Parts: sequence; structure tokens; C-alpha cells
Amino acid sequence: MSTWYLKSSAILLILGALLGIFLAVGGTLYLWGNENRLNSQVTRGLDLIDNTLETSAEGLELLNQSLLRTTSTIALLKETSDELSSSLESTIPLVEQMGTMIGEDMTTVVRDTQASLSSAQSSARLVDDTLRIITSLPLIGQRYAPALPLGESIGNVSESLEGLPDSFRDIQHQMNTAAGQLETIQSEVESLAENITEAENSITEAQGVIGDYESQVSTLQERMEGIRQNFPGWIRSFNWGITLFLIWMAIAQVGLINQALSQIRRPS
Repeated sequence: MSTWYLKSSAILLILGALLGIFLAVGGTLYLWGNENRLNSQVTRGLDLIDNTLETSAEGLELLNQSLLRTTSTIALLKETSDELSSSLESTIPLVEQMGTMIGEDMTTVVRDTQASLSSAQSSARLVDDTLRIITSLPLIGQRYAPALPLGESIGNVSESLEGLPDSFRDIQHQMNTAAGQLETIQSEVESLAENITEAENSITEAQGVIGDYESQVSTLQERMEGIRQNFPGWIRSFNWGITLFLIWMAIAQVGLINQALSQIRRPS
């Protein structure tokens, strides 16, 4: 191998070593010169993350407050629906009982009354006939001629009662219909209560999810605070590690330079 080639290689090795030393020194100066700027940039990034987490925490708190208000409203609706269902449950038998009383019991009373009036009408006719006979005697001197005989009057009372049973049955039918409608309403109210219960369960589940998110956000905030406090130390440790590596590289380059100089100084 020619002496010129060896010396040229040694010169290139020296140049490369000098470049390595320059890069090591420049890298060290760059690291330590930009430490504060790096800390500042990272701090701004951490501040942005903190603000985002704080906004998320506030949003979760607003959601939780909204769910609490919704829970109060749902509880009021459930209480109202339960009271309405209970009222309907006690009202339906009462309506049915009243319908039965009007349609059957009162009809029986009217029929019994008409039967009594029929007997009374027969007695009244007997009284009318008796008075006519008595007043027809010459000694009495006054004839019995009422504008409306007693028997006919009592018969009119019985006839006036004739339409009541049909009216009572109509009322019973209407009340039975109303009871049926109330049963339908009660069924719908009970269905509403079930839906309200499902809504309560959904709200409880959503509150649990919000609680989990709040816990996660709180944990992240604590971790971010730890990172904020420890990051300058991490950067300092990183810089020292890289600096030691660059110093080692620079020392290695000095060895290469000495080796190259020895090669140049070697006699031809």
C-alpha cells in the first residue's frame, strides 16, 4: 500500500475526528443552551393538557349536576305516578260498586216500591169506592168527587217511577265503562312507572360512568402534576447522559487523531 494513500487516509481520519469533536462540543452546547427553552415548551404543553383536563372535569361536574336535577324530577314523576296508580286502584272498585248499587240495588228498591204502590193503589181504589158509596147516601148531602182520585194519584206515582230502572241501568253501564277506562289508564300509568324506573336505572348507570371518568381525570391531573414537577430533573438527567456520551465520543476522536498523526509521522 503506497505512503500517499496511507497519509491521505490519516488526514481524512483526522478531519472526521475533528468533525466528531466539533459535533460533540456543538451538541453539548446545544443541549445545555436550549434546556430552558425546552422546559418552557414542555411546560406550555403541560399547561394546555392541564387546562383540557380541567375543562373536562368541569364538564363532567356540570353533567353530574344535570343528572342530579333530572333524578329529582324523575323521582317526583315516579312518586306522582305511584300515587295516581294507587288512587286508581282504590277508585275502580268503588266505581264498579257504585254502578252495581245503582243498576241493581236501586232498581230492586224501585221495583219493590212499585209493588208496594200497586198494593196501596188497590187500597186507595177501595177507599175511593167506599167514599163514593157513603157520599151518595141522601143523608150525607155531599158527593165524593175529587179532581184526582186517590187510587189514580198513587198509580201516577208508580208510573213516574217506571223509567228509573232503565236510567239506573244506563248509569251502571256508563260507570262500568268508566271503570274499564280507568283500568286502561291504570295500566298505562303502571307502564309509565316502569319506564320511569328504567330511566332511573339509566341515570344511575350514567352517574357511575361519570364517576369513573371523574376518577380518571383526577388521576391524570395528579400524574400531570407529578410530570410537571419531575420533568426539569428528567431533562437535566437526559442532558447529562447525552453530554457524557458526547464527551466519550470526543475522547475517542482524540485517540483517532493521535493514531492518524502517528501514521503521518511514520517514516516512508
